[in-house]
Amino acid sequence: MEVSLTAASHPVLAERQEWLSARSLSYAFPDGTVAVSGADLTLGLGETLALAGPSGSGKSTLLMLLAGILVPAEGVVDFDGESLSGASQDERARVRLTRFGFVFQSSDLVPELTLRENIELPLRLTGRSGAAGDEARDVASRLGIEELLDRHPAQVSGGQRQRAALARAVVHRPEVVFADEPTGALDRESGRRAMELLLALSAERGASLLVVTHDEKVAGMLSRRVVMSDGHVEE
Repeated sequence: MEVSLTAASHPVLAERQEWLSARSLSYAFPDGTVAVSGADLTLGLGETLALAGPSGSGKSTLLMLLAGILVPAEGVVDFDGESLSGASQDERARVRLTRFGFVFQSSDLVPELTLRENIELPLRLTGRSGAAGDEARDVASRLGIEELLDRHPAQVSGGQRQRAALARAVVHRPEVVFADEPTGALDRESGRRAMELLLALSAERGASLLVVTHDEKVAGMLSRRVVMSDGHVEE
């Protein structure tokens, strides 16, 4: 199933290749360990990109730099023509809430909330409560968990929790979805299905998708693949 968008099929992408870009990024942890060193990366509008490499190569740190969660010691992150790394903490948080979506390996659902409430959370936090119910049902239906919406995370399987996390990541129609090892806690078949759904939902909603993974089969499902090694990005 081909779900990614290309420059030929997406008019905006044809005009602007660099929707999200990083130039000469470097970052070290407080203990002095260098996680990212001189990294360059671009992500086009509607593009799907796998960031592959072994554990400890700096993939997750680079994702957090690109998402504005961390601020680089050196280098610049630009998003939609503006400096994200140079923005204030409040402005970066606003961009993450309104324009980015996130999926993590361990779903990170709020245990006290139902699946419906977890999925609706980005809409409610951005003042779009009126649309929350319909949007949550729509995306939950696409993911096959509509009948589970009134259950809490502890009452469903790991695969169903991850589908709820996918729904939460795209329900507010973000422009970039960041996924950090989204299939790592799933068996191979469940992981393949989760990736197919994530690709389809991202394409339907016009979002760029960046997936951190060490799984070559997952990386092969995306339109472009780059490899990290010892903090460096290798095309």
